[in-house]
Amino acid sequence: MKDYQRAEFNVIASLNFLNLTQNGIISIGLLAGSLLVAYQVSRGERTVGEFVSFLTYLTQLYGPLNILGTLYRSMVTTVVDADNLMKLLAEPTEIVDSASAKELVGVQGAIDFDNVITAHS
Repeated sequence: MKDYQRAEFNVIASLNFLNLTQNGIISIGLLAGSLLVAYQVSRGERTVGEFVSFLTYLTQLYGPLNILGTLYRSMVTTVVDADNLMKLLAEPTEIVDSASAKELVGVQGAIDFDNVITAHS
């Protein structure tokens, strides 16, 4: 169980680091680009429409980056879960049939719900 918790902590830490780094790069790029284009607009070298186009292009560029981050998180979580499943399946069985155990034949199970009171929300 400790291994699972340690692996989960590592996954969460790496995802937080990835998100922090990605958001930092996006913020710095957006700030620098916006300041540069705003300066050019103030000097008359660019139009306000070009400034809006610049912001639109950046938004369209950063959208797929967010999808990549989500895919990365999903893949890492899946790999950790699959590893834990393989470890669980490799665990030895505690209860094993004896060599002389016979097959149960003709046994049918049924569940009867008599006098069951259900709560209504």
